[in-house]
Formats: sequence, structure tokens, C-alpha cells
Amino acid sequence: MRKNILIVTHHFWPENFLINEVALRFSKLKHKVTVITGLPNYPLGKIFHKYKNWKSLNSEKFKNIKIIRFPIIPRKSGNFYNLIINYISFIVSGIYYLRKYNFKNKFDHIFVYSTSPITSAIVGIYLKKKYKIKLSIWIQDLWPESVKATGFVKNRFILYLLKSVVRFIYKNSDNIIAQSNAFKKKIKLITNKKIHVVENSHFNLSKESKIVLPKELLKILNNYFCLVFAGNIGKAQSIKTILETAFKLKNFKKIFILIIGDGSEKDFARNFIKKNNLDNIKIFGPYNSNVTLSIIKRCKACLLTLRNEEIFSLTIPNKFQTYLYAGKPIIASVNGEVSKIIKKQKIGFAGKAEDSELLKTNILKLFLNKRKLEKIYIKSKNFYKKNYDINKQSIKLLNIFNKNNG
Repeated sequence: MRKNILIVTHHFWPENFLINEVALRFSKLKHKVTVITGLPNYPLGKIFHKYKNWKSLNSEKFKNIKIIRFPIIPRKSGNFYNLIINYISFIVSGIYYLRKYNFKNKFDHIFVYSTSPITSAIVGIYLKKKYKIKLSIWIQDLWPESVKATGFVKNRFILYLLKSVVRFIYKNSDNIIAQSNAFKKKIKLITNKKIHVVENSHFNLSKESKIVLPKELLKILNNYFCLVFAGNIGKAQSIKTILETAFKLKNFKKIFILIIGDGSEKDFARNFIKKNNLDNIKIFGPYNSNVTLSIIKRCKACLLTLRNEEIFSLTIPNKFQTYLYAGKPIIASVNGEVSKIIKKQKIGFAGKAEDSELLKTNILKLFLNKRKLEKIYIKSKNFYKKNYDINKQSIKLLNIFNKNNG
């Protein structure tokens, strides 16, 4: 049955997030899709140039998808106070500008794509209550656990308030969808509602026919056994573990580590590399998803690191599915869910979170036994197709919307 779906999300095209691809898949399945979001400013923290003069509610088209945008205060440097202002501005500005917009009888379902911050769901709940529309929320980040784990908030009273907000959001969601089984167990401690599970998928919106990589990057890819870390360079990703591993590998002249992306820890990483005179690791990007995927495919293996915190042991980062899609061995320094999958499916090597010595050992295991590469390539590809294919995941979401059970 054809539906009119309203997506509420803190991030959307031209920002690079999975929800872009999911929205396109909904559209290809003959559903009418409208997206409500703020002005794009991730990851650099500045409103994208095209949108700088958008001072009120505005709309545009992304292929067959209508996007309704309202002004927000950008995240700027991404420090705690800038993020809080950015998060609050999304709620206040969203409700302020949308209160005069008439959505009556226009939508069958509201879908909230909930990366951090989960508080963006409040805009969706406002619309749900005003127009009496069912709402589903796809949880990509557990709050307040992730906020506490990254060290942004330590005050117990503030954490208590955040937990109360999360309870309110869950209570007012008709369908709660977790991105992993481990997330599901954690969410169950806050609500007694039924929790669905739909894992993330690889997304790749850019379709350039010809990809031109920087000459320096191409030279590295062509002359070294390259490992790549792609994505957000933040506190949660424990970039320090990769940097310490690079330091321990500096005598292995054929091994090179590429970090592709941007984030709050990028300057720290650059300073570490410079201070320790490391010539076996370099940061490039950020690039769009197509260029990043091209780099991943040219590397021998992919790195996945997370901090040694309980919340991150429950998380399956989006890059995990992208690495599988590319058919690459995954060498991880993580606890919990991802570690179990890597070991069980034999698609790489996994060691404890924040253990740079073990990460070094696992890199050398692959470097010294290159015959494993082809075997893992086939396993990774098959595992992705069976469990994380974007078409299958999009249909799972639509089936949950159709059930409309809480």
C-alpha cells in the first residue's frame, strides 16, 4: 500500500547519512516521501554555502523527495556548548516554523531517524500529536549513555533529566526500532514497549562516473599495504588507539594507515602524528561517500575502533556495513556486539577496545598472511547481502510502519 511518509531527521542530504539512501529507497518503492530537517552544517560546523541566506522555512527537491528546511544554529567546532545550542535550536526553531505549516491529512506516518541527538524526535512528536499521525523512531545512538561515555556530560542531575526526556520520547513513539540486538536489550530497561530491530546498511549516494584521487593518496595506495579508518574522527572512535598502533608499527615500512574523514579529534590526531614524526599514517578528507568507498576498495583491510565504554560495546557503527560491502577484512579494537560478529563470521580480527598492542598484532597477522584476503572478501560480501542489504532493510522498516503497534 502506497504511503505518504514524513521523515524527521537532524541530518539529511547534502550531509552524508544513511537516511538519505533509505528515503530514496522508500521513494523507489512508490511511497511519497517528505523530509523535515534543519540547514546542513555537518561535519564542518558551518552552514553550507548554498543555504547561508535561508532565514525562514524553505523547501527544495532531492530527486523525488521534498525537503522542508528551517534555520538552526550550526554546531561550529562541535564542543559541548556548541552542540547543546545546535540541539536546542533544532527543537525550538523546528516547532516555531512548523506551527503555521498545515500538514493535515497529508501524511500517513512519521519516521524519526534518531542519530545524536535523540532530542530531535521532539519535533516529530509535536507533529504526531498535532495531526494525530503514528510515529516510528529508529534509534542510532543510545541516550543518555553515549553522552555520558564521551565525557560531555558528567553531572548526575543533567543525566537524570536526559533520561526523563528519553522516556518521554519512547512513550510517545508507536514503534521503537533499534539498530542492534544489544541496543534492544538496553532500550528494554527504559520502556516495556515492543522493540523491533533493523540493522544499518551501507549507503552510497554519489554517482560520479570518474573518481579522481589526490596524487599523494594514490601514491600511498599503490606502494603500501594500506589499512583505512573511514568516518567520524571523534572521541567515541578512540582515534588514539589507531595513533598508538601506528607508532608501534613504524618499523614495518610497507604498512601504511589512512584516516579518512573529519571530526572533533582531527587536530589531536594531526598533532600526535607531527609530535611523534610518524610517516606511516596520514589524514585525508573528508570526502563524499563515493570517493571514500573507492579508497576503501583500494586498501587491504579496514580499521574499526571504539572507546572502552559499555555503550560502545552495544553499537554497530555504520562503517561496519560499508567495510563489509567493500568486501574488506575488518581489524577491530572493540568490545561486545561487533567483536562477536567479526569472530563468529571470520571476517577479520577483533581485539579489546583501546588495546593498541593487540591491534598491532592483528594487523601483522593479516600482513604476514595475505592469502586470507580473498577468503574474507567472499565471506564479507555474502554476509552483507544476507544481513544488511539496503533494499531488505528499507522493506523491514516499511513493514514495521504498516503494523503501527507500540
